[in-house]
Amino acid sequence: GLFEVEDATRDERFFDNPIVGGAPHVVHYAGMPLVMPGGERIGTLCVINDKPGRLAEHTRGILANIARSIVNVLLLRESERAQRERALSEARFKLIAEAVPQMVWSTGESGEPDYFNQRWYDFTGMPHARVGAQALQEVLHPDDRARAWSAWERSVASGRPYECEYRLRHVSGEYRWVLVRALAVREEEGAPVRWMGTCTDIHDQKLAQDELRAAGHRKDE
Repeated sequence: GLFEVEDATRDERFFDNPIVGGAPHVVHYAGMPLVMPGGERIGTLCVINDKPGRLAEHTRGILANIARSIVNVLLLRESERAQRERALSEARFKLIAEAVPQMVWSTGESGEPDYFNQRWYDFTGMPHARVGAQALQEVLHPDDRARAWSAWERSVASGRPYECEYRLRHVSGEYRWVLVRALAVREEEGAPVRWMGTCTDIHDQKLAQDELRAAGHRKDE
């Protein structure tokens, strides 16, 4: 609330204050703190006079209204700045995502996909307008869906890195194995706000590994 001193020259809290003994020679002081919604005090709106006095009740109300208006303007500017930073960060991410040779995707806090890069559309052959969980569901092999979504839900709930191998339908019509990894993007408090992930085609390596295992099994037999 308002902090007011009728005569600072008689108040011991101001005895060593240079604004009382020198310029601007403050005698009457009234200060309304500027407090952000979270409780952070960012400054004080002051009314000073070189003569003793007290603010009238309606003047105190005006001072309080001005202080609230200042805070609201600062909040608006902070919000605009944050929006510009988010837009710039998003643009940078997409620029990098389109440059890498892998399929790249991202989701919101809930885990719902909201972005696939061009490599993903080239691989799956899906139209660019298709995003979200349903788009992924359509190209995910039916036998891998339950396992892939179950692992994903555990990661979203816990915030732990996601890693899974499953088959995606290629533009050619065949299903190819991919290695999928994702990490949470966190706020300063540590809570995930987004997920960034990649899909890497490992189909040929997977088939080679399977053939090696099969050859080893035949040898054992």
